[in-house]
Amino acid sequence: MTKNNTKADARNKPSKPTVSSVAKLAGVSPTTVSFVLNGQDRGISAETASRVFEIAARLGYCPRTTSGSPWTRVAYLVDDLKTFSFYTTFFSGVFSHLQRLAPSSMIEPFIIEFNPGNKIAPAKLNELSAHSGFTVFLTSSLGTANFLKKHGKKVILVQSGGTAEGMLSVHCDDIEAGRLAAAFALDMGHKTAGTLFPTGSTAKSPRFLGFSEKFITEGGRIPENFRWEASFDHESATSIVAALAKKSSKLPSFFYCFADNLMFPMIRGLKDIGVNVPEDVSIMGTDNLYWGKFTCPAFTTVDLNEELFASKIIEAINHIKSDGKPYSLAVPVKLIVRETVSDLK
Repeated sequence: MTKNNTKADARNKPSKPTVSSVAKLAGVSPTTVSFVLNGQDRGISAETASRVFEIAARLGYCPRTTSGSPWTRVAYLVDDLKTFSFYTTFFSGVFSHLQRLAPSSMIEPFIIEFNPGNKIAPAKLNELSAHSGFTVFLTSSLGTANFLKKHGKKVILVQSGGTAEGMLSVHCDDIEAGRLAAAFALDMGHKTAGTLFPTGSTAKSPRFLGFSEKFITEGGRIPENFRWEASFDHESATSIVAALAKKSSKLPSFFYCFADNLMFPMIRGLKDIGVNVPEDVSIMGTDNLYWGKFTCPAFTTVDLNEELFASKIIEAINHIKSDGKPYSLAVPVKLIVRETVSDLK
């Protein structure tokens, strides 16, 4: 073949589809195409999103070629990236360890915003599987897990306590976390406790179940009026804690917080009405949040073993990609004693 023929073949060879070429055919901007293919709603209509997915599939557009790769691409699907990375500190910590540990097992983990209730969810899932090469999906949402299972995907439910029938799950041993908190509070001489949990979660939370069973069985009390609830928004939670604490002339000597992220508004809210931690009220959390060890006072907490949790997820990925049978694994937890609990004895 002559040099001129080679150049002619190169000119006639179809160019690799790009975001711009998809945008041109869809009649939208490249930015809109990027938003759609990355699962960001941004007010884009279902009709536009479906058209973008259809054209991307027809052109064979793929953000990254994965054909024949020995690596396993894993998508961690989250409903809201901000909530996942800013408020849900435990799972964002687990994902950080997963990113560090996974390459040694030839696994590529990614975080992708995905809402199964969105009209474009089926098309988006098809794009993730067929064109982006994701073969295993992680999610902390039971609703998303059921959606993935319904569509025949390999899914691992990654939760803070809780399992699903017939689904592979790796979860925190939340009941044991609550029991450890209760046992430590009792050992420090606290007989009356309150709790601070996310709004609407107290009654059904395994952490509260473990804490209340242990604390009450061993002779402690958790009065109904001190079973407080608040959102993970720190400003709102701080105001709620201050308002609730101000209503009582005598607070319990101890409060168990669902997560370390609620310890910050607990300390601030109590401080705003002149109540100090741990001099006046002791508090304890769960997660072993990184910043908790550097606060003053430093957080007493239950460590959910983020790094171990991540390693168990890797084991689960290797298991499910080989079509292994579903199982449920509770990752062990441990007590971390610092400065937010006074010894009343």
